[in-house]
Amino acid sequence: MSNTKLLSQYVEGALNAGLSHSQVRAHLEAADWPADAIEDALGEWAEIDVIPPVPRARAVFSVLDLFTYLALLVMLALTAFYMISLSLGLIEYAFDPPSASSWQSDHLASSARWALAIIVVAAPIYGLLVRWTDRDVMRNPVKRTAGVRRFAIGLTMLISAAVFVGDLVFVVYSFLQGDVTIAFLLKALVVAAVALALLAIGREDLSAQRGRFKRPLLWAGAGATVLLIILTVLALGSPREVRSAQQDREAYDDLTRIAVALQCPDEGSAVLPETLTPAALAQFCDGVRLRFAAEPDAGGAPPYAYTRIGETGFTLCSEFGDAAALEGRRTWTPDGFWFFNTATGCVEGSIRAAQ
Repeated sequence: MSNTKLLSQYVEGALNAGLSHSQVRAHLEAADWPADAIEDALGEWAEIDVIPPVPRARAVFSVLDLFTYLALLVMLALTAFYMISLSLGLIEYAFDPPSASSWQSDHLASSARWALAIIVVAAPIYGLLVRWTDRDVMRNPVKRTAGVRRFAIGLTMLISAAVFVGDLVFVVYSFLQGDVTIAFLLKALVVAAVALALLAIGREDLSAQRGRFKRPLLWAGAGATVLLIILTVLALGSPREVRSAQQDREAYDDLTRIAVALQCPDEGSAVLPETLTPAALAQFCDGVRLRFAAEPDAGGAPPYAYTRIGETGFTLCSEFGDAAALEGRRTWTPDGFWFFNTATGCVEGSIRAAQ
């Protein structure tokens, strides 16, 4: 017979014999039974001194309750993970900002926007689910010890504890390796803070009484989330600025495709076309067909200012929101070169003159 079943049978027999809850608790404590096991066994019976003892109602979880706790767990995991991800990204950005014109910068910014979008959606849903479940437990206190709820909370605490221990081990290892920097310590502190906050909230939820620190922790987490969102938007730029930068990159890519097409002839006697229509480009560069991000004009040509300088020189210009952000983009080709002039917003180039 298991200890749990043996304890339950004893408690039922003692209450049937007329002993009070406090007397049964004292006897079990004297026999060195764990306090949580004693409370679980006594919790099955109402604290009313009558014989026979009155059993407490057992928690019954519906499919909706199960779905709610699973959704709560998923939203919590998404919020915590991407809060850590954004925080580490901001620390990295503060200590080692990538070049504004690098591919890595565009890639990291895109990843940060995805993380930001997930947090903006997941964090409020998590807050609403916490509010709903807490009110449900207040209306039905018996659900506090329900298996589904305890399993979800226990799983969260297990993962949080594993993350905290892993973070601590990694800090010690890095210290022994001599790799500890201020940025590294800040990142480790963020991970540890999130893990410890989740452990504290879980401990409060598993407590037999209503926790005193859960609400302040949740409000602190909400404040940290809002601050993180604001800092990320400031680092990445507003949606309007992001769209303008994207249009600048698309315009630059269009200009470089045209410039490459104008470099295509192998013979030095080639003469640049007078206009930039699709037919003129196709004739000049052996049937080349180019696609552009910008909308073509009525004649099918891209809306960029093209000027032929002599027979072998050219400029391609567009209006840029921030041409300086594209600084340093330069390309050389076997037949000549072209480069992007950030002062004018033009690609300037030439092809080799006839020999």
